[in-house]
Amino acid sequence: MKEKKYIRSLTGKVSRCSVLWGTMLCLFLLPSGCLSDESGNGSDNDLVEIRLNGGISSSTSVSTRGDGMFNGTDTWPDDLAVRFARADKATDYTAGYLSTPLDAVVNKTATGDVTKTHVITFGMALNPSPAYYLANGNKSKLIGWYPSTGTFDPSAHTVAFPAATLDGSTDLMATDLYEGDKNAKITSVAFNHLLTQISVRVYTESTTTSTVWGTLSSVAIVGMSRSCIVTLPAATAATTGGTEKVTAAFSGSDNLSLVEKNPSGNSDISYPVTPGIGAGNSVLAGYAMFAPQTDSDNTNNKITLTVITSAGGTHTAAIPAPDGGFKAGSSYVVTLKFGAAEIEPSVSITDWQPGTTPGEVEI
Repeated sequence: MKEKKYIRSLTGKVSRCSVLWGTMLCLFLLPSGCLSDESGNGSDNDLVEIRLNGGISSSTSVSTRGDGMFNGTDTWPDDLAVRFARADKATDYTAGYLSTPLDAVVNKTATGDVTKTHVITFGMALNPSPAYYLANGNKSKLIGWYPSTGTFDPSAHTVAFPAATLDGSTDLMATDLYEGDKNAKITSVAFNHLLTQISVRVYTESTTTSTVWGTLSSVAIVGMSRSCIVTLPAATAATTGGTEKVTAAFSGSDNLSLVEKNPSGNSDISYPVTPGIGAGNSVLAGYAMFAPQTDSDNTNNKITLTVITSAGGTHTAAIPAPDGGFKAGSSYVVTLKFGAAEIEPSVSITDWQPGTTPGEVEI
């Protein structure tokens, strides 16, 4: 869940993703002190700490599962747990990724004035564990993902996420593949949203039709794929020219209920919902992040909602896709008009979350 394209930001409605989230989350590694070179270049056999800055390729990001979507330049309610796969070069990268990925924590607090950044520390929240470039000057590659709960297979270079993870409120993101060494460091990384996002608003055309339909009991997206396997590029892949991109394969056909929260701020929406009277008074019914729908035949990209109201019973509404489908890293507002005889849907493209800054954020 433009089209204004956001870059999730990690939190967001990817927007919490988003939300966690199309802008960029800034990552910066805290200095650890011990044996790290502060100047930039390390002499032979010196340990130089890996320090990153960067962002999210969309304007939002997600902090933790169920926390909704947040703007990547905002302060979040919670820290963000991510992971990085690492490969070290000997004569080449044929040995692949190390078997154990690196844990990392992005601090919830945004710092800076015009350019907002979030400090990132390798290790766990209560147990920081700095990461270093190779002392002999050989290169290393890094590629990251969110959420950190995905199961990493270094041989297949995949990260598997079960349906329980992709619950509609949790963003799914991954970076490109980056390469650096202690004398030519990785200077920035960007997390890219792999999900799309919709929010749903509802209204009736008159007080008469309001009586016919009653209150809104629930909304669900029909047959939505939920489990996902993210395939990372091989450790031997180039880090330029697009070969460093991840791919995401979704499976499953469970219905996905809307998250009964406001994607901006994650405040609860009280159900049942009373639709507003008139288009200018539409009421937010919730949001969801889910697998992008981008078939080459755009007619296949429509989504179907099951809508239950107290007086009108159960109905379905087919939501036509915008040109190009429901894209990863993009946010859409679906408005449902409860008319005299049927539910009339419309779709508009919007920011993942208001107040975003498109593009990569450098510090």
